[in-house]
Amino acid sequence: MKYLRVIIPIAVVVLTIIVSGALRKPPEALPRWTDSPTQTSSAAGSTAQPVGESVIEVAVGDTFTLEFEANETTGFRWMAEHDAQKLESIKDEYVPDEVPEGGQPLLGSGGTHRFTFKAIEPGTAEIRFTYSRPWESVQPAKRIIYEVIIR
Repeated sequence: MKYLRVIIPIAVVVLTIIVSGALRKPPEALPRWTDSPTQTSSAAGSTAQPVGESVIEVAVGDTFTLEFEANETTGFRWMAEHDAQKLESIKDEYVPDEVPEGGQPLLGSGGTHRFTFKAIEPGTAEIRFTYSRPWESVQPAKRIIYEVIIR
């Protein structure tokens, strides 16, 4: 009986620690992103060229696509703001990671957010990307700004 008086409080403390640790979100479960989004050209013969990490050079009429790793199942979403006089937003889409044939989509699995733009007027434009939960009033988890030089 004496042992139960000692063992039960210890067991309660250990279980409390285990349960509280299991309920916390581990760092690897946080949204994933990349500092270097993939830039692809979607126009035949397009001359879209990365000039630096955050500068893109295109010709009027070219379309280009920027891709970001994302996980919208967490509520986080990439959003873009741009100069609509110089750039036209052609497509803004989230594409979940592929599911193996015959498999089920994994809960919480990520994907890719793709933004496609068309250069419509010569000059310089800025595209500002933020990765956040739209309903939260806190700073975005990630911000990336691109300068687009349109020839």
